[in-house]
Amino acid sequence: LRVALVEEGLLGGECVNYGCVPSKALLHASRVYWEAGSRLGLRVEAPGGWPWRWVSSVVDSVRRGVEELLSGAGVDVYRATARLAGRLPSGRVRVKLGGGGELEAGSVVLAPGSEPGWPPGVEGGPGVVDNRGFYSLKDTPGSAIVVGGGPVGVEASFALAWLGSRVTLVEAMNRVLPGMDRDLSAMAARGLRRAGVEVVTGQQARVEADRGGGVRALVGGEWRRYDLALVAVGRRPRTAGLGLESVGARVDGRGFIVVGGGQEAAPGVYAAGDAAGPPMLAHKAIMESLTAASRVAGLPGPAGRPLVPTVVYGDPEIASVGLTLREARERGIPAAEARFNLAASSRARIENDGLGLVKIVYSREGGSILGVHIAAPNAGEAVAAALEALEAGERVGEAAWRARPHPSIVESLTDALLEALGVHVHRVRGRRRG
Repeated sequence: LRVALVEEGLLGGECVNYGCVPSKALLHASRVYWEAGSRLGLRVEAPGGWPWRWVSSVVDSVRRGVEELLSGAGVDVYRATARLAGRLPSGRVRVKLGGGGELEAGSVVLAPGSEPGWPPGVEGGPGVVDNRGFYSLKDTPGSAIVVGGGPVGVEASFALAWLGSRVTLVEAMNRVLPGMDRDLSAMAARGLRRAGVEVVTGQQARVEADRGGGVRALVGGEWRRYDLALVAVGRRPRTAGLGLESVGARVDGRGFIVVGGGQEAAPGVYAAGDAAGPPMLAHKAIMESLTAASRVAGLPGPAGRPLVPTVVYGDPEIASVGLTLREARERGIPAAEARFNLAASSRARIENDGLGLVKIVYSREGGSILGVHIAAPNAGEAVAAALEALEAGERVGEAAWRARPHPSIVESLTDALLEALGVHVHRVRGRRRG
């Protein structure tokens, strides 16, 4: 197909430039730096501006790769804003470009993404940044307050603490990662505190620019000064001004584009990614984009909506797919859970002193696996194995009997599955090892 791509900002969008790629690059560099000094006892001196320059070079490299892919595929790239402008008598969709110009196409895929939310009580100004400003920093702040204990806030807090910043993380709910399994939230909080982060929950943050430089924040009833404030309280879809009504597409009460099968929002108009509804995750956006492209090209796509795992990168990593025990019971499913403490995992002992756990949620009637929740080094990789078991509809008894590599984190899935079967390999006289 002949394809035009309209983009007003940097190619690669939020993930490449201000999200997944820079955050994981920063976490990798900061973790190596922290482990060298704190765990291995090595003396490491980081030059000024490191690792931010290195993170920027990684982002630039990935973005160039996106540009080369588009060029190699013969995609016409337009650097502009765009707005849907109705249909021609032929049924083709009109698209008006900012600054003049117009395109028309038989099909249009909308992928406008999302933008950072901004909470009440936090004033903008010098020293107050969202994720875009944060990943554009040139040097590590001496101190920082992070507003929001979701994935962005948790990951940034780990990175800053590992680089030596004094960090306070404030979350309005009663726990960090409030949308995830409670035990995983507790593990994340424990890891943050172990890294030196002050974790404050159940409080609304109040932040304002300080006349003397930096910011002032009200924490626990007292005003404190920080060099930087990072606002990480969630995101909202960028769907205003797209001209959706001109083609019969609509948004829901939260501003997300309403889509049906094949990601279709209206005849010939498709939507994918953050703007098409939660969860706002890059791997979900990729699958939705492939689904929409398949429909446009007349090729078979996925039969239904795939399961989407969530991963939060830190120490330990947090990964989750499927139902929690609470969610299963709320749906009326007679469910149970089995857990394996990673204190008994050789690989976890090597990687992070054994901090973490694996939980399997399963049906008491038939043993179907309903959800898997992991706090462990490289949990994002281990959850992929769990994802395949869930999508295949496997039962505990089927998934348990596999020779998974040793020593590894993924083998802890076997241990948790065996616990569900009543086979307690790592217990001594009724007690768990560790």
